[in-house]
Amino acid sequence: MKEYIIEIENLVKELDEQKKKKLKIDVLMRMLNMLKDEPNHKLLSDFDELKKLLTEVIQHYNKTKIKVYRQYFHNIQEAVEKEFGYVEKGALIGRYVGIWIAMGSGIGLIMGMIIGSGIDNIGVGVALGPGFGTAIGIVIGSGIIGTSKEKEADSKGLTY
Repeated sequence: MKEYIIEIENLVKELDEQKKKKLKIDVLMRMLNMLKDEPNHKLLSDFDELKKLLTEVIQHYNKTKIKVYRQYFHNIQEAVEKEFGYVEKGALIGRYVGIWIAMGSGIGLIMGMIIGSGIDNIGVGVALGPGFGTAIGIVIGSGIIGTSKEKEADSKGLTY
């Protein structure tokens, strides 16, 4: 992994900060640093392919190549999480926000229907319920559960 870090640094040194951000170079470097002490693993060939894709993106910077690179990078991130348990900072919060928005919207719809039928205007309840449920889902997903899961992973040294 240490050689990948050096090679990636050399590849991207000419890129401006905006391109580095779009290609998530900082995330890639943090992930490589997390993996540098891991024994050789089956992801080495994936990193070879990622490095090749990154080289192509740098040589021919266009939307199609960026999209292919980012999708491949995302696949590697999922494999790293599955194999080692390492996750990108903020990924757990985003994951739980998504889950709780969906759950909150559903619960809000049901509660809105109940409240709407209680005031003999189910339309108002159906219209307002999902909005309130979504807001509650965001609070629970990001503020309560997501943040605690993120802190837990961070304290275990599993975030990059």
